[in-house]
Amino acid sequence: MPRFIPEEKISEISGVADIVEIISESVVLKKAGKDYSGLCPFHSEKTPSFSVSPAKQVFHCFGCGAGGNVYSFLMKKEDISFLEAVKRIAARYGIELPQKEMTDEQRQHLRLREELFSVNEAAMEFFRRSLEDPRGTFAREYLRKRGITAEVQEIFKIGFAPAGWENLINEFRQKRIPAALAEQAGLIIPRKQGGGYYDRFRNRIIFPIIDGRGAVSGFGGRVMDDGMPKYLNSPESPIYHKSRSLYGLHHTRLKCREADAVFLVEGYFDLIAMARHGIENGAATLGTSLTRDHVRLLKRCAAQAFLVYDADPAGLRAAVRSIDIFESEGMAVRVMVLPEGHDPDTYLFENGADAFLRIAENALSAFDFLMEEKIRQHGLSIEGKVQVVSELASYIESVRDPVKRSLYVQALGERIGVAEAHIHEKIGPLPKNNGQRSGFHGDDPYDEAPQLWPDDLSPGDLPPDDYMMADLEPDLGPDFGYNAPSAVGKAAQQRSGDRLERRMIEMMFQCPDMASEVARRGIVACFRDHRIKAVGEMLLSRPGSSLSEIADQMADEESRGLITALGAQENGWRPDDCYRLMEQFLARRRPVDKDLQEKIRAAEAGDDALLFQLLEEKKLRALSAFKPEVFKPEGNG
Repeated sequence: MPRFIPEEKISEISGVADIVEIISESVVLKKAGKDYSGLCPFHSEKTPSFSVSPAKQVFHCFGCGAGGNVYSFLMKKEDISFLEAVKRIAARYGIELPQKEMTDEQRQHLRLREELFSVNEAAMEFFRRSLEDPRGTFAREYLRKRGITAEVQEIFKIGFAPAGWENLINEFRQKRIPAALAEQAGLIIPRKQGGGYYDRFRNRIIFPIIDGRGAVSGFGGRVMDDGMPKYLNSPESPIYHKSRSLYGLHHTRLKCREADAVFLVEGYFDLIAMARHGIENGAATLGTSLTRDHVRLLKRCAAQAFLVYDADPAGLRAAVRSIDIFESEGMAVRVMVLPEGHDPDTYLFENGADAFLRIAENALSAFDFLMEEKIRQHGLSIEGKVQVVSELASYIESVRDPVKRSLYVQALGERIGVAEAHIHEKIGPLPKNNGQRSGFHGDDPYDEAPQLWPDDLSPGDLPPDDYMMADLEPDLGPDFGYNAPSAVGKAAQQRSGDRLERRMIEMMFQCPDMASEVARRGIVACFRDHRIKAVGEMLLSRPGSSLSEIADQMADEESRGLITALGAQENGWRPDDCYRLMEQFLARRRPVDKDLQEKIRAAEAGDDALLFQLLEEKKLRALSAFKPEVFKPEGNG
């Protein structure tokens, strides 16, 4: 029976666990100074960017941003829970876990979950046997015609629910499985009259839905004729939630990580067809619209998704809805448009994997797809063009990067034959950044990766009072602990906020004695990135904690990766450097001339030449007030 593990026992396990030893079982590590390096197991790369620090007992990839301690490595690599990771490491080092009992309610809930998993396992075995016995003859022939070989059937544990009302019920009676438990699993349904139950799945091909730990959480059933509904899924239960489940991901997640990309399809047969043709980095939704939880599952396996929905109106509408969710979660997405009348299953069997992958190579970006879809809906009449611009305006308006926004306007204008100036009038000036984004996007102020103006920083990426202040940041050099990440890593790190905030956290990790001075000046309270701020607050509240212990306190994987990225730096910080950085940070937060700021805001309405002139003036004013001597700590003359 699972039990709670006290924090002191976890600390004991952490004290004896060797992160290098454990990671070496799945990653070839080579000594690199005090640390070890190797190819990252979480994304595809040719040059090692994955680093393991035995001194700090943490790992970090400078390519994809993954990071954490020994527990988070196992959780991400094996797709297991924190509790399971602790158990595995404890067993490895011969540490006995305490027998601290759960409450009655917790114990009952866990017992129910385990019992439901066992019921589903028994049902899967019954469906698998039924496919192989005489009752499954027609089902086997149906699968053969659809190109589903016995090998593929075994991989995905495909089965068959025979025709009849009580086949599974009778199986459960023989195994003495309570009907009430089978009902909670969604496998049988109470009769409305006369008492008793009947089977939910009848005369259907059965697809077990398997979770990350390899347990059967639910089922999907498909008819073999024109009966309705075509697909029938398990209902919600204590172990099955369709908004958080993706079909096939338990089998394909390693291939998704190798490719750093995932093909997202709608149906069971679509996913199986891809696997049958050697395209093994895919997943399928389960008869429900895409959710944020689905995208978060995919983000654990890949950096980019390809939407491969049916080329019918319903499939295209689903793709439009999905784009917003992907972008709000910060995951890159492209859309594959198959020829009309095809879904991934039919297209692959008629044209093969090479043709499918050629479409993937030419997949549309999110904006190009939205533009073409709006044109398809409204046409290119005068009224149609007006409608297209109107419906795309909110999407373009939400883009803060002026270069990207300009390119979108240019592409739209050329495509529909409307002057760019008129589209600019429709979408208005650059957003006044208040940390929020509108339209198709979510509320993460850092999920727009490209930063191109000026000196790789877009004005839209800073609140108005900070225009050009980024240029005041001198080249602090290697002493300030900043090692440039790879090109892949830059995109991930640009979502992690202000560079000075990041350096402030690096300094706090390397110079814990400065924590009191950081607190006295109220610096962390001024942080604008909520994740970096949470790390800073954690450092101030837990003085003396190790990097691994701090990482262990963060709830989400992205925050753990941020901590290890900032804390893994090994550079010499002098006291003067620390005070200098604090003064510089506070200088960045000082208000600027309001009259000049009003002129800048007015110029944003369309006078680009004046806007640039005013920004230069603002930079010069700031530079004139920039006195290096203020960076000297008190008492140093």
